Amino acid sequence: MKKGKSIRLYTIGILLSLCISFLSAAEMDKDVPIGWSTVPKYGIENTIGGCNGEVVTVTTSEELKDYALRKEPYVIIANGSFSGMITVSANKTFIGAGNCATLRGGFFMWKEKQGNNVIIRNWEITGGNRGAPIPYMEDAVTICEVHHVWVDHCNLHSCHDGLV
Repeated sequence: MKKGKSIRLYTIGILLSLCISFLSAAEMDKDVPIGWSTVPKYGIENTIGGCNGEVVTVTTSEELKDYALRKEPYVIIANGSFSGMITVSANKTFIGAGNCATLRGGFFMWKEKQGNNVIIRNWEITGGNRGAPIPYMEDAVTICEVHHVWVDHCNLHSCHDGLV
């Protein structure tokens, strides 16, 4: 094969690879859960969080903690900076408004509170869950013996134990 022809084939191959990778990235950045959060199990078909519930906006840590623990499903839109360990019960969606909501502390989901079917999106979380019932649970997002949890478009950093 001539050198000019092999360079053209090589260039075409690179361009095709780039096109395929851009298509794959575009497919992956949809506003729907992917991975394990989509597996039908334990009576839940897909992770929908609080989409069947009321939409509320919170601006204080006390409001965030209150709605997170309620038994009813909620879509909780958070605007501003929050602090503390947010213990989450089932069927909640937490959306950071604007550029991002910030939480100095963490979200805490465990079997005693039935923290299943939860979506956390567009948050910056730092510091971790200081004071969690078990020291190894001091993460930005603690998921302990629960299922159908989707953490998406979040910035997690500087936590005591780990990030998730």
